[in-house]
Amino acid sequence: MRAALALLAVLSAIGRVPTMGAFAQTPTKIALRYQRDDERKPPFVQLPLVRRKVADGCALNVGGALLGPTLGMAGSAMIAGKAYKEREVCDLQVDCEAARIPYAVRVVKGEWEAPCLMCACAMVGDLGGAKVAFLDATMNGRYDDYGKDLMAIGGVPYAYPLSRLVVAGGKGFEIELSADGATLMATPCREEWETLDFVSKLGGTLRPTVVVLAREVPGGKDFAALYGTRPGKLPRGRWRLAYAVVGDDIWVEGDPAAEPVNLTAKPGVLAWGAPYSLAPEVVVAQEGRVRTFTPPARLKAPRLDEVVTPGVFVVLPHPPPVLGSAGEKYHGPWTRQDRMGNSLADPGIKSFSVDVVQNGRIANLGYTSWAPWDLSGLVEKIPPYWLSHDIPASGYPGPATVTVAASSPLFGTLRSKPIAIDISK
Repeated sequence: MRAALALLAVLSAIGRVPTMGAFAQTPTKIALRYQRDDERKPPFVQLPLVRRKVADGCALNVGGALLGPTLGMAGSAMIAGKAYKEREVCDLQVDCEAARIPYAVRVVKGEWEAPCLMCACAMVGDLGGAKVAFLDATMNGRYDDYGKDLMAIGGVPYAYPLSRLVVAGGKGFEIELSADGATLMATPCREEWETLDFVSKLGGTLRPTVVVLAREVPGGKDFAALYGTRPGKLPRGRWRLAYAVVGDDIWVEGDPAAEPVNLTAKPGVLAWGAPYSLAPEVVVAQEGRVRTFTPPARLKAPRLDEVVTPGVFVVLPHPPPVLGSAGEKYHGPWTRQDRMGNSLADPGIKSFSVDVVQNGRIANLGYTSWAPWDLSGLVEKIPPYWLSHDIPASGYPGPATVTVAASSPLFGTLRSKPIAIDISK
């Protein structure tokens, strides 16, 4: 008896079994239906973090053979012997355990414009009065990879990692999803709920669109999403920021090492947002590159020129992400990525200043810029490359620090912590 009470106390502490009989109810069996992606309705507008994770050699099994696109003519992709253009959807029958299930993939461009595949279907239904959808993000023909596959709840255009806890229609459910995604077993859970303020600490003019939180549970993680600008309710437990979308298109990656919010017997406040800083990656290289983009003129095509100079240079290989007070990183949307996958959280940032400091004085000062194309008077939002100007440091051997700064219309004045480097000849 004591052992049983001790186990109940442990489970109650992590918010899984707060009351007697939490899982004693009979689960409800819900039939889900297959839905093909037409790109005009949820849940196919996913969190940018997961939308771009497409596979160019995925684990879909079609008739005993793994499916993977090959480059066709004019940038098309050859799938099962047929050519598909970018954004076209290919309908398949894939193997799932002992059955064949309908499946759809979409051809998209990956790095260096190589053809890749993205899941273009979902299993949808209703739970607790709310629309639910489950997506095979791992693209292995199974929908039940918890923590890896995706779910979208309430008909909103954001998907987040699949978990056994689903918050739908203001209620909590423990779910079990079949491998083929056709059957959902749902049991109402009787957890105690508490209010979480996820807005006030963000600061400035920024407002969250969706905030996805995670808590550790035996055997994995629970995920739940909150929407809008008012405090929301979650089951009790220790929750930390996993992902978020701020405004229309800024996506946020939570720090897994951040201190969680402990929702127990009183409301909690999510610590994130202001003050903001930069988190640059700094490399000391044995040669420097300066890239310049010449916009198109009459009868002249645009050009990207690169000048390589030998010597020791301080290099920023990527645009520095914006860092929040809880270690979360702010990124631009995947629709504004350049060909290397870089995107700024604030397109209003036009350049970064780079200070190389030795013995308390600035040994060198340079800048590196993020510039859009100018296509004959029209501004193209996707620059071809991160236009970096490497900072020469050949004349300053020995230890030094690098500080990067920028002015942001959205985040204010941004500055990184000093980063220690060793400049050698």
